[in-house]
Amino acid sequence: MEMLAQSEVRYKYCFNPYRTWDDLFHNASAGSVTFKTGGLGLLTITSLYEAWMCIADHPCALDPLDNYFCWVFNEQKLSWHPWGENSILNLVEVTKPGCNSITTFNNAGPGSTTEEQVLVNISMCRMEIEMTVDDSFDLYVDGSYV
Repeated sequence: MEMLAQSEVRYKYCFNPYRTWDDLFHNASAGSVTFKTGGLGLLTITSLYEAWMCIADHPCALDPLDNYFCWVFNEQKLSWHPWGENSILNLVEVTKPGCNSITTFNNAGPGSTTEEQVLVNISMCRMEIEMTVDDSFDLYVDGSYV
């Protein structure tokens, strides 16, 4: 698996604290780890790489909306090899907060007749913006164009 070789270089400092399946299952039953696992399907290399496993709340998972980091298990060496962030691999289905939610509030308090203001919370939303020079715009911040 060429992508695994690239992942081992990119994520060489991303260690799995659970050395064996038994260690992983023991810690999961004690409630100290949350993980998901599955087979590699078409990516399987029989008797070498057959299963993946992703651990929640791993420090190598950098996406704030998807905290799973994943490994594949080397059946010959009986060891885990870093594969990557779930946000890239999409092995575990993660429920992400809605980015289109709108909260309204009345600035003056209960019973006021002033207009309501609308607050859109996008702090936890991933945004991708593509622009060309023709699409550029002026950004007006605190009385100045940036």
